[in-house]
Amino acid sequence: MARQLIVIVPGNPGDAYYYSGFAGALRARGYEVAVFDHARLTRPPSNMLVYARHQAEQVQRYLRESGRSTRDVELIVVGHSVGAYVAHLIDRQGYLPVSRIVHLFPFFARPSWRAFVSLAVWGRLGPQLLAAFRWLPRARQEAWLKRKGMHAHHAHIIGSLYSEHASSYTSMGSAEFSEIGRYPDAAHVWRDSRLSRQGRVACLFIDHDAWSPAKEHPDVRSISYRITRLVSHTFVLDEQSWPVVAEAIQALVNPGIENDIVERLEARG
Repeated sequence: MARQLIVIVPGNPGDAYYYSGFAGALRARGYEVAVFDHARLTRPPSNMLVYARHQAEQVQRYLRESGRSTRDVELIVVGHSVGAYVAHLIDRQGYLPVSRIVHLFPFFARPSWRAFVSLAVWGRLGPQLLAAFRWLPRARQEAWLKRKGMHAHHAHIIGSLYSEHASSYTSMGSAEFSEIGRYPDAAHVWRDSRLSRQGRVACLFIDHDAWSPAKEHPDVRSISYRITRLVSHTFVLDEQSWPVVAEAIQALVNPGIENDIVERLEARG
């Protein structure tokens, strides 16, 4: 049997740096794991396909550099947040021969109204907000990021927001708002996915997630699960959450492994 390769598709802003700890938790379970940044675009693209193509190209390059091709691995794609939508596009467009997909806290359609407003503001006023953040004294920048729970990463975030790639942070938000925000539900995921119809797609949710509320996705209920432990949508910032989510994914990509971390949403009625 081909070796399993898990490719993590990041959420917004598409920075692979934040996924290093989570990738390590998956590697500790014996998986080969790869994670790549999203395309660094200074202007919002006309659609999200550019991110899907970029991810596919990175996977192919990664395999070539190790003397392999997609025929040599069982490719499992784990998409987080908007990365789940990118994973869906990779499947729908046939960019890679994907064996299985786990949509992790997926952003497939309109989130809660508060999250939607946040996305709309960021999508339309991102450059202005970025400029305002840069105007703040360094101490104020660090204090704000620490209040948001990013104290362990504040130096990386501030460095990124002053880099030549800073505009890519706002361009992806704009693309999210214009393309994904228009979907009223997640029906398109089931309808357009060959893997979904083959039982090779799982949607993983958590309770009280403003960005990916499970109750808003009844169309994918038959392939949906929830994590029974307390983790957040931005779990990659929390070291205690990495092994929990990694174990949940292990149970979904290898169905013979039983645990009490995931349960089917159908069972909740």
